Amino acid sequence: MSPIQLILIPLLIVSAVTYFRLRSGLFDRIIVLLLGVCAVCMVVMPEWTNLLAHPLGVGRGADLINYLGWVGITFVFFLLYSKLRIL
Repeated sequence: MSPIQLILIPLLIVSAVTYFRLRSGLFDRIIVLLLGVCAVCMVVMPEWTNLLAHPLGVGRGADLINYLGWVGITFVFFLLYSKLRIL
């Protein structure tokens, strides 16, 4: 196991546990749990991202994760913006 994996896995676990303490919705917890499990799998076996990226037309798995991250950040931005507008 590489040093970065030894750093990322505990950080992902701490992030998920912190989120579970702050949120109580079952749907939210299930989504975070699934995302956390996927993230740990991608950290432990990074070649899986390459296997997923090639059929989608992306050259590298890291690029695919980057693209998905930007889509996720944009979604969260618009979600927070819409809640702010309601207030």
